[in-house]
Amino acid sequence: MNLLVKLKQLITVQNFKGQLVLAITFAIVVASVLSTLVITKLSSQAISENLLERALRVTEIFAEQAVLGLLVDDASNLEGAVETILQFPDVVAVGVYNIDKNPLLERGAEGKVITPERWVQETELVRQTEGAWYLAAPVFYIQES
Repeated sequence: MNLLVKLKQLITVQNFKGQLVLAITFAIVVASVLSTLVITKLSSQAISENLLERALRVTEIFAEQAVLGLLVDDASNLEGAVETILQFPDVVAVGVYNIDKNPLLERGAEGKVITPERWVQETELVRQTEGAWYLAAPVFYIQES
């Protein structure tokens, strides 16, 4: 209660010096809070973009390693690549699907592997939830001879 009385007295200061000090103090506090919020938001966004870029690259590399398994339609050819990608600390599940969207191989946390809703033309983030990113990459094979 005593604090409220002092605050009221400070706000109702009649002299110019007191009002000027109060206005400057208020402006500094507001500027500090706003700059902290802006810096936090920009830093968070930059970190998120960096992590997503890395995740997309890891997904691309995995897709390149999955070509043989998809060509021969054999999950055993994918085991090494799957075990490697699951060693990344933030990768919790992997799924490889044939052209008919039938799973060739699914590994990882229960309920984290999703069947693709559509085929992508390039590596992309296809779904984002509060706790996960779902990425997809196409696997193309072009025979040169």
